[in-house]
Amino acid sequence: MTQVICALRRLSVVFLSLFFIHCSTSIPSKAIEYFESCQEDAGIELLKGKEVKDKDILLFDLALLSFAVHSDETRLGIRHGSRALSNMWTLGDEKRGKLSMASSEAARDYKGEPFEKTMAGIYLGAIFFNIGDYQNARAAFQKAVLASETKSDKTKNEKVPLAHFLLAKTFDILGQEDNAKISLEKAQKYSDVMQSLRPKDLSSIHTIVVVETGQAPRKVRTGPGNSLITYQHDYSPFLGANLYNNGNLIGGTKVVEDLYVHAKENERGKKEALQGTKGAIRDASTVVAVGAADNDNGGVALVAGILALANQSQADTRQWSLLPARLHITWDASKLYEGKNDYKLQFLTNSRRIDPLVQQNWTDERTASEPKIYIKKARHCYQQTKDKEK
Repeated sequence: MTQVICALRRLSVVFLSLFFIHCSTSIPSKAIEYFESCQEDAGIELLKGKEVKDKDILLFDLALLSFAVHSDETRLGIRHGSRALSNMWTLGDEKRGKLSMASSEAARDYKGEPFEKTMAGIYLGAIFFNIGDYQNARAAFQKAVLASETKSDKTKNEKVPLAHFLLAKTFDILGQEDNAKISLEKAQKYSDVMQSLRPKDLSSIHTIVVVETGQAPRKVRTGPGNSLITYQHDYSPFLGANLYNNGNLIGGTKVVEDLYVHAKENERGKKEALQGTKGAIRDASTVVAVGAADNDNGGVALVAGILALANQSQADTRQWSLLPARLHITWDASKLYEGKNDYKLQFLTNSRRIDPLVQQNWTDERTASEPKIYIKKARHCYQQTKDKEK
């Protein structure tokens, strides 16, 4: 019996080392600074040089995926995006998985929130789409849709119209007209932006531009012992952007996704379940601890008491902080000029004025047989970088 108690006490040391770690792993602040200042190469080098614990690998893969998408680093995006998406849809380490409810971040593999899974699928799908790998693009977009279906259907924006729309375009390219029609109808069901489109219009769309504004919904600890999560929004002062191609106005963007809405809906869906589960485990552990103490079983009492305290552990605030708050979309179905195309985005403030300091320009060699998805973020560094190069 003495050996058992000693073993339990040794085990309790392990539990203590896990349960009372309150520092939350996050993407390095310097990497975020590089991202916001358009220094993608420096940010990528910093992240790739970090020694990362197994339970946090996904967090850094997602950060590198963001850098890859916004710097056109295709191979980097495929490598880290594919691993991230695979990691998000697997159970992870079995031992850490069993401890995840009790120990929060300390022993838990980071798997991402549903809206983060959706964005990983959209990002990776866009990368595959732009290199003409439409089968892998389809698979990634379908995973983005699947992530949204893990939530309830209480709001119009609950599903992901952007993912459905990109999937519809991909199905159209693959010649799967029925699937393209179904996906387009779902996009139209959850967003007014695509209402004017007909299935036959998909084939004429050669350019899709997704504009990101604001910062990712911020996770904040709340509830008893800070054991629950709520979200705070961080919207942008920009309403969207106007897209120009070779000096011609193509159109303005419209909001198609609000990640804060997705985050809050997911929070409501799991808060009660999480609190109830933790409460049940905590109450049961407390009963065991009291009973064991009365019976002079110190080892059992110690471990059970630690379990009771552990289930008041602080909530996991790890998050993909490089995501936007909102996504806006526009597309071009006019005749494509083959060859060098000059694109420009002018960002509009809440007062509907063009901000002269936030303008993005890029050039691409285009052919009619190769449609493209461009994902661009409102950052003040674009115009500054352009000015320095003159």
